[in-house]
Amino acid sequence: KGQKISHKFYRALIRSKARLTYDEVQEFMTSGQGLDVVKEPLNALIEAYHHLKELRQKRGVLDLDVPERKVDLNEKGQVVGVSQRLQTESMQLIEEMMILANVSAAETLEKAGVMTMYRVHDRPSDEKLTRFNDFLKSLGFKKRMSEISGTAFNEILSRVEGKKLDYAMNTFVLRTQAQAEYSSENIGHFGLALQKYAHFTSPIRRYADLMVHRALVRALKLGKGGLTHEEEQNFDEIAEHISFTERNSAAAEQNAVDKYLAGYMREKIGELFYGRISSVTAFGCFLMMNGTGADGFVPFRTMHGDYYKVDEKGARLIGRHTGKVYKMGDEVPVILRECDPITGGMIFSFARIKDLKNKKI
Repeated sequence: KGQKISHKFYRALIRSKARLTYDEVQEFMTSGQGLDVVKEPLNALIEAYHHLKELRQKRGVLDLDVPERKVDLNEKGQVVGVSQRLQTESMQLIEEMMILANVSAAETLEKAGVMTMYRVHDRPSDEKLTRFNDFLKSLGFKKRMSEISGTAFNEILSRVEGKKLDYAMNTFVLRTQAQAEYSSENIGHFGLALQKYAHFTSPIRRYADLMVHRALVRALKLGKGGLTHEEEQNFDEIAEHISFTERNSAAAEQNAVDKYLAGYMREKIGELFYGRISSVTAFGCFLMMNGTGADGFVPFRTMHGDYYKVDEKGARLIGRHTGKVYKMGDEVPVILRECDPITGGMIFSFARIKDLKNKKI
């Protein structure tokens, strides 16, 4: 049924029988051919994954589909293309196993009474839920969301899957969520629908995971390198600090990708593109461009022919004279007007009829 029966932590050396890639395992999962040296344990792993996947759906894990951009560079570091990073089933297999290890770490430390660096994710606030319900109402949804659960969000997402509103709904659901962080106080993980969760699987790149490893060394008396009493006294301060640096790191990554994309688009000023409105603000609207996934902005100053007022509850712009409506999820033709590789900013304007006649995508 995908429910963990038992687990054990110990210090060990790993002897790898094969150095596998996600693509190789994906091919094996599809065809069942190759990888003979690890075929038997791999089949057992895949079978376990399918049970875990079924349990994941039953417990109501939040199932968001927000595209991740991948910037392709040549040997000179120049951008030659932008694509979407696909989530293969082999990646999902590893993710499920890592989640299981993370849960096991939290359970062990809690049982031992040792300070734990939990990975927590709070429920959406009432204010955000109200805003989300206003958004649903503006789209014509008759049923408001009263129950706060991953299952309830997934039900709404499934209703627009593959349709025009798919990206907008996934984006709005994501913005409705609280931000995950590290804490010594366990409030559970809403997105994963788990009560006990602690990052354990990446101690060479995340300090939170390293602290969990050291806490396990201390709890299980596995030798040197355990968590110190001094660190326990500063646990809350450390949790706050690594949550802050994680947000900084994510922002830096986003900023770098934006700059790469702006550099890539710099030679395309004046050209016609299509994008989807991802958010509406008091100054205009943001777009995610088709194909590249680049973020752009359409300010009011570039909107010709009318003045637009903002309907924040409905996440849309409404023309005062024409009644023209631009709302989240709409696919719109736009012209690239400005591009700054230093800041990563791109300014667009809505395309007019004459632009559509003269330009090519």
